[in-house]
Amino acid sequence: MSARAPPADRRTALLEATLQLVGEGGLSAVTHRAVERAAGLPHGSTTYYFKTKQQLLEAAVERLLEVDRARADEVVHAISRTLASRRPLAQLDLDAIAAAIVAWLEQDRVYQLARYELFVESARRPELKAPMAAGGEAFLRVLEPIVLAAGSRDPRRDARIALAMANGLMLEQLARPEPDFATTVLPAALRKLLASMDEG
Repeated sequence: MSARAPPADRRTALLEATLQLVGEGGLSAVTHRAVERAAGLPHGSTTYYFKTKQQLLEAAVERLLEVDRARADEVVHAISRTLASRRPLAQLDLDAIAAAIVAWLEQDRVYQLARYELFVESARRPELKAPMAAGGEAFLRVLEPIVLAAGSRDPRRDARIALAMANGLMLEQLARPEPDFATTVLPAALRKLLASMDEG
């Protein structure tokens, strides 16, 4: 996980530790004791804030979405600045967009792994489905103006396509890293995606 400022309180420290455990070992790695050890807090700290594992995981999802939104803002800023130029697609600085996405992926690799673990788990746990869906909705709202700027006539549909593509590419890179992902694979995928926005 990337270096972060120390959490402001014990509750946040416990949630950060939970996400780290999920990212490193999956949901089976999460127990109240394991979270306390990872957070460097005394026995009983987790139970004080979260009586059950379900409560802990629900709060961890909220923390994950909070971090995701902050990181996504940086990526969206880079993409929006590039698209705002309204230059032809061939002249867009797709390398800058790809670099922003890769920096996000690499800076928070453990968090990204935790996000995909929780995304899959939300299909099995109804209590996680709503917050994870809310996170996806937030990303769709962010993507809609981007695909509009790229020429989309159906921003809701194309935002879903863009989100699905981004999720697939990032998951693939997390599972099977390719050295040319940032320089070849991702820019080519972005070029094809943006070109498709003008096709209806």
